[in-house]
Amino acid sequence: MLQYNVKIGLAPMRRDVTPRPGIFNWEKAEERGHRMVAYIREHFTDDKVSFVDLEGINPVDVMYCDEDAQKVIDRFNAEKVDAVLIINCNFGNEEIAAQVARGVGKPVCIWAPIDDSFLPDGTRYTIAIFIKNSAENPETNARIIADISETVYRYVRDEYREDDIRPGKKTHR
Repeated sequence: MLQYNVKIGLAPMRRDVTPRPGIFNWEKAEERGHRMVAYIREHFTDDKVSFVDLEGINPVDVMYCDEDAQKVIDRFNAEKVDAVLIINCNFGNEEIAAQVARGVGKPVCIWAPIDDSFLPDGTRYTIAIFIKNSAENPETNARIIADISETVYRYVRDEYREDDIRPGKKTHR
């Protein structure tokens, strides 16, 4: 019979951008992170598996900036975690995930729970935007990605142009 104890660091993460309304709101990402950590703790903690979370590293218990990444590294190393589960609550902050992975030096799994932020009519929107060799800083890149995503989303939802003359499209007055 195997004799082991495993300690896993749970690190919910969101992008660091200006709050936005609706499904682009980072508060929804924080809520998602809290729900996922609670679910994991409730369903997977036993006498052989324990978890270390981010409670107290900042006011929201979700990492989103370089300073948070260092606090997470310090906590996980002090607690001697065996592995790290990064919960990607919204996309766009891979830099701090990489910092934590490098700083802890243990196996890392990055998990992106299915997006559970829907509009009242049930609409869900997903887009992937990749930036390569940008001269901008990570915060500016995140803002650019968010702006592109919002523009495409509003266009798809017929909210982008007031004088939309495409056949079959409603006009906004």
